[in-house]
Amino acid sequence: LMEAHPGITVDSIIGDKNPGHLYHVPLLMSWFPQAKVIHTFRDPRAILVSEWRKRAPINRRNPFSLSLREIHSLLIICHVTVTWLYAVRLHKRHRRAYPDNYYLIKFEDLVSNPEQSIRDLLRFVEIEFDASMLIPRRFDSSFEHAADSRQGGGFDAETLNRWRDHIKPWMNRWLTFWGGKHLREFGYIT
Repeated sequence: LMEAHPGITVDSIIGDKNPGHLYHVPLLMSWFPQAKVIHTFRDPRAILVSEWRKRAPINRRNPFSLSLREIHSLLIICHVTVTWLYAVRLHKRHRRAYPDNYYLIKFEDLVSNPEQSIRDLLRFVEIEFDASMLIPRRFDSSFEHAADSRQGGGFDAETLNRWRDHIKPWMNRWLTFWGGKHLREFGYIT
C-alpha cells in the first residue's frame, strides 16, 4: 500500500508491506483514496515449498517425528491452498473495484524480467525509473547480495525453479487439482 501525490519524490512516499492488507483493501482505500495497492503474487507451489521447508522440521531420532511431519505437511498445504485461492479471488475483486489504484505483479515476472517489470510498476506509481532499482539493497532468499562479486547484484533467477527440487509429487498434484484453473490463468501451467 502506497500513498503518493503528484510531484512527490520517491524518497517521500509512504508505504507499508504487510500481506494482511490484501484482506482490507476497501477499508484502506476509503482512508487513503489516492493510495496505490501493489499485490505481489507467486506460484502457490513455490509458496508451499518455502512454508513447508520452514515449518515442517524433522527430528530423525524421534519415531513420531515423521508422522508428525506428514500431518504438519497436510496442514501447511491446506493453509497455502486456501489462502492462495482467496488471494486470487481478492485480486479479481480489487482489480474491478480499483482499476487505477490496484496493481498485480507476479514474482516470477519480476525475477525473470526485472527491468520491464520495474518500469511497468513505476509507471503505475508514477515514479521515474532509475537503474539502481535493479540492484536490490536487501538480502534474503529472493535476492543476491549486491556485494557478492561472483554473481553481482540483482535478482536471483534460481529462485524461480528451486521449489521444483523440493516439492513432493502429491503436493504438486494437490495444488494442481484445486488451483489448476487459476494456475493456467496466471501462466503457471499450460
